Amino acid sequence: MNSSEKRLLCLVNSRSGGNKGAEIAKLLPGLKLSGIDEIEVKFLDESSPLPLAQEVESKYSHVLVAGGDGTFSSVLGNYLNSKIDFILLPLGTGNDLARELGLKKIWRNNLQAFLVHCLNLPVETLQIWQANLLSENSEPKAFRFLNYISFGWDGLIVQRFEELRRKGIFPSGKFGPWGNRSLYALAALKYPYYQLPSLSIEADSKLIELNASLRSLIISNICSVMGLGMTNLKGNISDDQIEICEVRNVFDYVKMILPAKLRSPRKLCSVVQAKDIVVKFNNQNIPAPIQVDGEFIGLFQGSSAEIRSIGTVLVRRSKS
Repeated sequence: MNSSEKRLLCLVNSRSGGNKGAEIAKLLPGLKLSGIDEIEVKFLDESSPLPLAQEVESKYSHVLVAGGDGTFSSVLGNYLNSKIDFILLPLGTGNDLARELGLKKIWRNNLQAFLVHCLNLPVETLQIWQANLLSENSEPKAFRFLNYISFGWDGLIVQRFEELRRKGIFPSGKFGPWGNRSLYALAALKYPYYQLPSLSIEADSKLIELNASLRSLIISNICSVMGLGMTNLKGNISDDQIEICEVRNVFDYVKMILPAKLRSPRKLCSVVQAKDIVVKFNNQNIPAPIQVDGEFIGLFQGSSAEIRSIGTVLVRRSKS
């Protein structure tokens, strides 16, 4: 890239936000942004693989990612320790990461104003985490995530949500994020109670014994979850610690979505912070549903999940 030239690469998930991504992709090339000489749009689909980090760093000054948290995770996980900085345009259902970055409040369907504001925001590091799932009967599997990984009932809700959306049970696309949230509620009502198999946790080599059965175990890099809720008040996207949140019953889920002034005590769930986490499943015959950054991964019947930071990416963040 010419040292005097500034180019913005826009990676767009056309289906996000009830197909709003497709509309935004049409508007982007025509924007006039001070300090940006050219705007290039690429769609995120199977026929258009992501450009390599080295190529992006050589051709562009900034990258915009338009989509939901799952889109962000699938893109940013490929640019580990890159020097390029990313702007996240929230078009998903929950937009948890955008809330954490302060970008959800900025985005008001005014593309020009949003980008002008974001290009003047400071750059901050965002930790990328990896979960290595180990099983005695199959090959290890690894998943990178930005927001959180969870084991339990909420994974089944995400699975059910995807099933209902594919069947067109509710016109979530027509009503955008709020339609999707309504569909999540319907999925939760339609799914039966689920209890995790017995497990234990090693947090920085310290054994944590769980005295009560759990509905879900959420290991989160951020405070925000599920679009409307908050697991803890300790999350920090830039430090190298991650929070373990135990969800024992449906009341813990209710507490997550209460306004801060109504939460008593303010610590919503039992929260532990650590750099290195190993979740050990004591009964491998009982499957544990897993979701990663809001995407259902499957049912895990293995011995353990090892979770560690593997590096960082650079993101624009509003402190307000």
